[in-house]
Amino acid sequence: MRVTRFAVHVTRFELHVTRFEVHVTRILEPPVAVDTDHLSASTIAALAQARAGADDQIRAAEHLIGGPGQEPCPECRRSLAEAFLSVADRARPEVAAALAAREGTLDSSGDLLKLLLKTEPASAQTLMTWKQWVEGRRGPSDASVVPAVILASYGYRFDAGNPELIDLARLAVAMADAARAPLAKTFAHAWLARVRGIRGELRESSREIELALRVAEELEGAELIMGRAYATYQAADLRLRLRDFGQASERFERAAELYRRLDVRMAHWAEHSLGIALSESGRYEEARQSMTNLLAESRHALVVKAALQGLAGEVFPHLAAEGEKGLAETALCLTAVEDSPLPTVPGLRARAIWRSGRMAWALGAPRLALGRYAEARAVFLAASTDTAGLFEAASLSLDMLEILLRLGERRRLQELALEAAVTFNALGVDPACLLALGYVRQLEIREGAGGYALAHARLSLELAEKRRLLRSVGEGGVL
Repeated sequence: MRVTRFAVHVTRFELHVTRFEVHVTRILEPPVAVDTDHLSASTIAALAQARAGADDQIRAAEHLIGGPGQEPCPECRRSLAEAFLSVADRARPEVAAALAAREGTLDSSGDLLKLLLKTEPASAQTLMTWKQWVEGRRGPSDASVVPAVILASYGYRFDAGNPELIDLARLAVAMADAARAPLAKTFAHAWLARVRGIRGELRESSREIELALRVAEELEGAELIMGRAYATYQAADLRLRLRDFGQASERFERAAELYRRLDVRMAHWAEHSLGIALSESGRYEEARQSMTNLLAESRHALVVKAALQGLAGEVFPHLAAEGEKGLAETALCLTAVEDSPLPTVPGLRARAIWRSGRMAWALGAPRLALGRYAEARAVFLAASTDTAGLFEAASLSLDMLEILLRLGERRRLQELALEAAVTFNALGVDPACLLALGYVRQLEIREGAGGYALAHARLSLELAEKRRLLRSVGEGGVL
């Protein structure tokens, strides 16, 4: 029965995809008018000194963020970076980190998971050999190859629609289970849990991570610490996707403590994830402090760049929206200093566009922000047409709803909120489902509207409540 209901929900959502594409087009109308001239020297100076007025901020958003398909003005970007560095306090962790990233002086010793597993991704020939093995199950498995297979899957983590992501993760599990090697099993099942989470398969992810945590307790010595740290980190990632921020934060903290016994660089990555959890839960000041401390301590390129992106693309825009002056301009300046090109990998590209939309919103350009959000959403859906794309697109929709609520665009908000709520409800992410519906209720309370949206909101709320009751007695849902 539960499977049937899930299929019905997903089918209903798929019926709305075409409608949403039309809806996105409407959001982008009228197009953002972008001035073709460069920003004036006075505007550049005002941005660099974090004292730009509303008009200057909007012009900056148009030039340095732009609309869908538009590239930021490279000359204005360079001018802003130079002006900012000429007046900024370079002792500030975020400024020093952005400058180090720009100059290429950070530690680029390699991907952190490679450092932990102490190996390289399996070659195409090796993968072919073990794919043939899993088809025929002839001969023994080899636990020593499992980390290399995990890394091969890991290379597709930002391309959720690529079948190799899940296929290689399953292969690693099959090999580890056949070898009956606890450490290999812990890593393989924990990684498969992460992959399931990336793909929006949250129930399956929950089962995998519970298994990984159990197997980790069979380990001893340094392997016990390593297995617990990795499984705990992936368990935290799942709780973050489920918007269970309290549990996510606790587990990221625990993972960081364990990783510090092994490699401080892995601990820093867990602490960065903790900062993300704090930010997504609305604890922006704590997130700023966490990420700023991390920038002062870490020199690893991946950690530093991720923390800078978190500050500039999420924490600072939200704090600016809450009234802290100067942070919207600072976020824009830090991005100009780092000067990273737009990634080509779908997941990374979508997230970069998403962050630029948040900056546009903080700079007072909501229409421009909506356009960037819609563009990022389209990238997610185009890259993965299954639950992975739907989950990411629905998550991004929550930011779009915030703007639509402020603009008072009731019809668009209703359509998008209900589509997001149906997706979250079908996937078992009840907090996000309720959050999406909450935007509808806020608008209806404010404007006295009702009817279609409210009736469907009540229905979805009832479904979410039923799911919560089922979980309380151990039936269905994500435990």
